[in-house]
Amino acid sequence: MGKEGCNLIGLKYYQQISAFFQFWQFSFVGKLRVGMTAACGRGMKSVLYYLPLCRLLLSLSMFSLLICSTFAKEISLSWDPSPDPDIVGYVLYFAPANGNQYQRVEVGAATSRAIAGLQPGTTYQLFSTAVNSAGAESRPSNVVLFRVPDDSNLLQNGSFEDDFNGWSAGGHLSIHEPDASNGRKSMLFNYGQREANGLLSQRFSTEAGRSYTVSFDLGSYSVLFKDDMMMVVSVKGNSVLAAQSYTTTTSGTGFSWTTTSFNFTADSAKATLLFQDASVSTDSVDLLLDNVRVTADPL
Repeated sequence: MGKEGCNLIGLKYYQQISAFFQFWQFSFVGKLRVGMTAACGRGMKSVLYYLPLCRLLLSLSMFSLLICSTFAKEISLSWDPSPDPDIVGYVLYFAPANGNQYQRVEVGAATSRAIAGLQPGTTYQLFSTAVNSAGAESRPSNVVLFRVPDDSNLLQNGSFEDDFNGWSAGGHLSIHEPDASNGRKSMLFNYGQREANGLLSQRFSTEAGRSYTVSFDLGSYSVLFKDDMMMVVSVKGNSVLAAQSYTTTTSGTGFSWTTTSFNFTADSAKATLLFQDASVSTDSVDLLLDNVRVTADPL
């Protein structure tokens, strides 16, 4: 198989995750093997990474995967069968990490399953149950998180799952978790009633004369006030290519998110995307940012 269109991507789990596959009246022992499958060149490429599953503990660390440029991603899961002779099947549940509408997949007695149609750049949560001969389904295992790489986004770490990695930051900024619009983390501006002086930028590659789309989720938080928060967003190449201020109003009842996008035409081989907090008030209100994407428009 040729190497055209392939990129070596490091998939990092940002903290050690412990998942206990302890089921009601029975326990699951073995190894969980997780892999990615994607169209690559003229064939298919599957890369598995193996996760040791002790009697009660699953530990994830860092893995390097060969991921090809494709919009349809697939996660492959496999596991050793339970030694309990009364176990006749397994059920998988998965959903975006910021949602609670789980899809239920009955696996039967099989010890592997592929989950297709996952959205690039999205973090999913997965848990499992076991089924005994009486049809009783066990209590859920703990949740395991995995993120589908996004090959179309020109930015690195656009959903801040890797904290500040890839970004240049200044002023009053911090990583907030959970309550993100995509995944588990988001960027929090003017936290702790501090001055609204947060600056966040990233430089990325462009092609002069080509059009691009910038999209992002702008959030606000307050349980006390309804107030306007403002973010100034700009793109600069050899000149200022776009500059716009965006306002979001806190609901006074918690978190709220709005998706926004705009276009620009590049004038050089590099451009810089800049977010600047321009809020007037920071009293018991917060401004948040998540799911930042820059994609090339079709030619």
